[in-house]
Amino acid sequence: MAESRVHNQFKLTSEDYVRADVGEVVTLLCHLPPDTSAVATTIRWFKETECIYLYQNGQVTERSGYEGRLSLITQELERGNVSLRLRDFRESDTGDYVCQVIHGVQKEEAAVGLWDRGEEEEDSGSEYLQHETQEDKLKREASAGELELKMEKELKEKLRQEMMNQLEEKDTQLDDMTQEVREKDRLLEEKNQIMGQREKLLEEKENQLEEKDKQLKDRDIQLEALRKNLQDKNSQVENFRVLLQEKDLQLEDSNHRLGEKDRLLEERDKRLEERDKRLEERDKRLEERDKRLEERDKQLEGRDKLLKGKANELKERRQEVEEKDNLLEEREKQLKERDKQVEDVNNENAELAQQICVVKTEVERLRREISAQMTEPGETSDTGSILPVRKRHSKDLPLSIYSGPSSVIRKKTKLQRVGGETSDTNPTLPLRRRHSMELPPPDMGGESSSPDSPVSPK
Repeated sequence: MAESRVHNQFKLTSEDYVRADVGEVVTLLCHLPPDTSAVATTIRWFKETECIYLYQNGQVTERSGYEGRLSLITQELERGNVSLRLRDFRESDTGDYVCQVIHGVQKEEAAVGLWDRGEEEEDSGSEYLQHETQEDKLKREASAGELELKMEKELKEKLRQEMMNQLEEKDTQLDDMTQEVREKDRLLEEKNQIMGQREKLLEEKENQLEEKDKQLKDRDIQLEALRKNLQDKNSQVENFRVLLQEKDLQLEDSNHRLGEKDRLLEERDKRLEERDKRLEERDKRLEERDKRLEERDKQLEGRDKLLKGKANELKERRQEVEEKDNLLEEREKQLKERDKQVEDVNNENAELAQQICVVKTEVERLRREISAQMTEPGETSDTGSILPVRKRHSKDLPLSIYSGPSSVIRKKTKLQRVGGETSDTNPTLPLRRRHSMELPPPDMGGESSSPDSPVSPK
């Protein structure tokens, strides 16, 4: 065994020479002490002055002509074994091989001779190191520098490829975000269409209420005419009683039809409430999608920072990649512009949401006012007096005459209290109906809408 030059903390030992036949697998033995790990060191193998194998930070580089033929025993590095394995031994591979181990500022070298079995005995590896000149050392360092430069170029190419892959992934994510924004716009358009249909239904309900008001006015006129006829013709009371009974039957049929119409209106209100719930659920889905967009924006910003840091490191190492870095920066500017476009879309959506909340609040206020008017026992005039209610003079006619249409008179009085309006100056004036278009339609028994229920923007 030949010992190499000894340094302070570790030493490197190797065989003097190794003989092999052509085509064999040859191992050039070289190792540190067993308790010394070589994993974190830089290992160079030279054939005389030419660096043929470089191990550094877990990366391996081989000189052209030796690709696939050289390797370390990686599982033995932890125990200090830095031997080089050469496959497919050739006659051109004969010569002196130098192993160089570098750890920090310390450097250790050892030499091994490799010869064909048929050749005569040559000088050992230790003799080669003793006769080595300063020029040979410089050549070895220059050759090692070339191999290190090759390793750096390979690493730089890997980093460039990884950055290109990241940019492609970011482009894909931006395309997905653009598609989601388009889908969101489509959902908003559908929501506006649904709100338009709801407004049409409300207009139809108002028209139905106007028709009811007209029918009630006609009935009031008919009842007034009947009262006058009854007061003028006491002698024909019995005949009129029969006529009144027939008219009572007609009024009951009419009331039955009105009840059916009220039931239909209640069913329509329920349908509208169900549609409101579905709209609320869609609003929640939109909010969740907005949150996911914000999270993706944060991820993109983090990745942009990482890309900028890597670009700065590459600029400091090599000036050759400055043009490629400029292209990457232009690409990042385009990505930022796309991010700004996405933020603009989010801001527009937020403004729409605020407008919808304002409209919801206004509709809720109007509904509460109408509900309060519907639940009051009677309307008062501006001066505070209770509206007069017209009563039948029971002393003029027998009680049995009014036993039939009494329910109709009570219904009429109730409708006057709900739908009528007192005079602004005289509380004794007859009731004056308000135009149905001045107020929104009353709530027909459905649940009061909450501020979160969607309404159409005006």
